[in-house]
Amino acid sequence: DANTLQNVVGHYKINKKLDVLYQISCAGIHSTELNKYYEFVFKLLADHLDYRRIVGLFLNGENYEIIHYRTADNSEFDIDQLSQTIIDYCIESEQVVSSNFAQGDERFSSSDSLRRQVPLAILCAPLIVDGKVLGALTLDVENYKKVFSLEDMMLFSACAANLAWALHNNLMLKQIVDKERKDADLRVAKDIQQGKLLVAPSQVNF
Repeated sequence: DANTLQNVVGHYKINKKLDVLYQISCAGIHSTELNKYYEFVFKLLADHLDYRRIVGLFLNGENYEIIHYRTADNSEFDIDQLSQTIIDYCIESEQVVSSNFAQGDERFSSSDSLRRQVPLAILCAPLIVDGKVLGALTLDVENYKKVFSLEDMMLFSACAANLAWALHNNLMLKQIVDKERKDADLRVAKDIQQGKLLVAPSQVNF
């Protein structure tokens, strides 16, 4: 009957989302390049969330930097096109933000950038590891094309968690590389200094 069919369809959709998360998690374990991993996740999500654009952001001090982005029409993208009001709200609350009509959402009424855009449905999730906010993941689509469900929000949130760990690992790797480079430079400088001390007496005698 109709109820049985609805349950079957519901289970199928959930299983599809679980399969997506499994693929994302497995790829994250073996991924060494941050941009390639983000692109893999963004492409995979396109089949399940039908977005207009999706953007990963790194919070560098008080400024947001684009880690990676993808647009449905392959158009160029600038960070100024995003609503910082929504992103700030997500970062400060440390919670996933979902709105199926962002322009009519009282939480974002102060956003000038939203008013200049077509009506949007949005999802925004903080990238958090060990209680530290590293950035945000934001996605939007023209709201007459999509209404985000609870399952969509859960899928998006779980993807953000995987992307957060990928960013964290990348930052840790950079710190290790930078430290090793500085240590090597110090060793070279020390060797040069010691070499000069050794040749100084002979230069004086000469």
